[in-house]
Amino acid sequence: HTHGAQPLYSAQVLFRSSDNSHESRVNTTFGVRTVSSEVGAASKSFTLKINGHPIFLTGGNWITTDQFLRFSNSRQRYFDEMKLMANAGFNSIRVWGGGIAETRQFYEAADEVGMLIY
Repeated sequence: HTHGAQPLYSAQVLFRSSDNSHESRVNTTFGVRTVSSEVGAASKSFTLKINGHPIFLTGGNWITTDQFLRFSNSRQRYFDEMKLMANAGFNSIRVWGGGIAETRQFYEAADEVGMLIY
């Protein structure tokens, strides 16, 4: 959200058996980004680039705010929390490895807000 528009694209994929007796459709939304890094020759400092543009990561650690998973499927709850973090100046969130695996709704909210998740 701090580095311009982050367009998302939609795709629908149809899977069909060779004898046409079964088919299944999948709808998905995705973004296309190039992520790279470099170390400065003189400073030895690390720089992260998104789509060729250097960014300064400002963010924090994410540990689920709903320990009992009562609202873990709430798209609106995740969106509201992402907006709070974006409004606080975050452009990235580190998902703590010792916590739960976050839901699809979490990542969709991050995509919508433009939050980098690592």
